[in-house]
Amino acid sequence: MRCPVVGGAPGEPLVATGMAWVTYHLPRSRYTDGRRGYLDGIVTDDAFRGQGHARRIVDGLVARPNGIGIHYVQLHASAAGDPVYKAAGFVPSHFGGMGLFTHPTA
Repeated sequence: MRCPVVGGAPGEPLVATGMAWVTYHLPRSRYTDGRRGYLDGIVTDDAFRGQGHARRIVDGLVARPNGIGIHYVQLHASAAGDPVYKAAGFVPSHFGGMGLFTHPTA
């Protein structure tokens, strides 16, 4: 569904990237159509960590599902990525991993 990158133009290093897609599940009260966003593969090159690239990737990835009416996004975090996701509002989920409920956009 979406795979933003930072860097990676010819002659440039790939600095950071990630991907998001839609998963389909049985409906629940907070996502009545059963759709959930899922984030995966969010990475930042070691030389560029601590500069906000991962957070920009996460924010961009969350914006896409939110913009198409999906207001629950999941991910499974490494220990290194956990602070980034918590800062973006993700919390431990009852499904395992972490989850974020967003508000519908106007």
